[in-house]
Amino acid sequence: KDGRVRLYYCKNEEIVSAISKDGLTFAKEQGVRISPGTEFEAHVCDPTIIDLPNGKIRMYYKGANTMKPGPGSIHKIYSAVSSDGLTFQKEGLRFDSENEEDKGWASVPDAIALPDGRVRIYYVTNAEVPHGIASAISSDGLNFVREPGVRVPKLVDPALVKMGDRYVLF
Repeated sequence: KDGRVRLYYCKNEEIVSAISKDGLTFAKEQGVRISPGTEFEAHVCDPTIIDLPNGKIRMYYKGANTMKPGPGSIHKIYSAVSSDGLTFQKEGLRFDSENEEDKGWASVPDAIALPDGRVRIYYVTNAEVPHGIASAISSDGLNFVREPGVRVPKLVDPALVKMGDRYVLF
């Protein structure tokens, strides 16, 4: 909010941040934003941020039981909220890939707040082989419903960029 740019990134299975005045040169900030937990949060990575109407920010991130590819590796999407962008309170599981057609894989989320207040998350799914990009939507930013089908087959790691009044999915 003061014009600086904060970058959230993964390091050693946790989420940390760096700050920049110009968006080009970043200085690592002290501390950890999201620490690993247990089970499906043993490895945390791939943060995405949305601004909330109350001035806070919400981070969605991947939690995984292992980073090894293949059978037994399960990825889910979690959230945490912060009022300062540095200290986050974990809110819990947002999207359980084991209970959906994603076959245990909901990874690398990228979230947008829609004009009507809903939140859409694009993420990597295992619904098709090889992986593709699917989406889930929520009216409160906490309870998500997977949208039907695969949005982009055979591609991974969605990135949304706002260009004018439209979003482009890369």
